[in-house]
Parts: sequence; C-alpha cells; structure tokens
Amino acid sequence: LDRRVHVTGATLVAVDRFDETGEGARGNHYVQDLADDPADHSGMTVFQPAFSPPDLRLVPGDVVDVSGVLTEFLGPSSGRFGGCRTLPEIGGTMSFRFEDRPARPRRVPLDDLKSYASARRYIGMLVRVEGVEIARDPSRSGGRYTASINVGAGVPAADVPSLSNELYDLEAEGPPLAAGASFRSVTGVLTYFYGFKIAPRCPADFQPEGAPLPVDDACAP
Repeated sequence: LDRRVHVTGATLVAVDRFDETGEGARGNHYVQDLADDPADHSGMTVFQPAFSPPDLRLVPGDVVDVSGVLTEFLGPSSGRFGGCRTLPEIGGTMSFRFEDRPARPRRVPLDDLKSYASARRYIGMLVRVEGVEIARDPSRSGGRYTASINVGAGVPAADVPSLSNELYDLEAEGPPLAAGASFRSVTGVLTYFYGFKIAPRCPADFQPEGAPLPVDDACAP
C-alpha cells in the first residue's frame, strides 16, 4: 500500500553517482536519522528524487526534508522478489535544511545479514560490519561487480550478502576482493535487490586488518 509521507531532518548518507551498468543506474539518494547510534528502520532509499529548488544539488552530511510516496517495491514485473520480500523506498522531492556532520554508521553483526527477516531493518542505512572475509572471487554481470561475503554454511545462496559496486567503481579503484581477502571492517549502505548488498562509498570504507577505524567523513566529497 503506497502512503504519502513527509520526512523532516534526515541526514543524507550517500548519493549514487556511479552508473555501473551504463544504462542510467544512478540517482538514488540514501538518508537516515541523525543519531550517534542510529535505531533500527531509520534508513531509507529515495528513488531518483526531484529537488526543490530544481537546481539543488546535495552532498552527504546535508540535512534534508523529503516529501513523496512511500512504496513497498515488490520487485520488477518480470520477476518479483517473492517470499513477502519488499524494498521500501520513497519517490518524491528533496529540499535542503542545513549542513551537518557526516552520518555515523550502525554497527551490524554479520549474523544479522544472513536472512531477510533479520536484515530488513537496516535497508538504506549506513552500516559497518566487522570481520568480513570474501567467500569467492568476484562476479561480473552487465557492469555489476559483486563479491560474496563468507557467512558460513547453511545459508541459502539467495540470502548470502555481498559487496557491490553500486556507489563507486569498486573493481577499478579497489581494494582487491579475491577469495579469502579479509577486512577488519567494511562500511557502506545496505541495499536490497534479490539479496542484500553492502555498497561501500569509496575505498576508505574498507578497513584492513590491524588498521584503525575510518573516520566518519572518510568518503566526504
């Protein structure tokens, strides 16, 4: 059921400016509550928004209002997600309120990403997952570049989370994601489309083993 919504005082986490498919797959904005420890369900995908004024251009850290329609997207008509799975997103207009600090990531246990039921609450949020190991060499399809995360045995293939190049050219800019590569933590926006993906914003979202945690504005433009 679509609903009219008006969201005030949300922090812009990331802007998708990377067209990985070459078919215009960019333009989404990701927002979440401005909090030191963001609560569950506090993130949202704003699907290819309009702006007020029309020439407004936003950057991560801006605090915004969003007016539009909240939709529980069931998946493309050619193949629904199934299993009562949806992608919540808002289509509408964004306006600027004021500049603020970069959003802080929500620390998420890797186990929470093993199923739709436990991971849905983080969709659209900036998350940080610790102890990330790449399960197998990355796959490439139509410009999309993904690497599965090792979550152990017993998880259906469709529920295995992965890292993706939705927000920057991960394959070209790195870091390398060969099978067995490990990181102390990975930060990124949690997205959903036939499975959960962590979309890092830039190479600084990867924390090598033994390195200090990245600063909140490591990927600031």
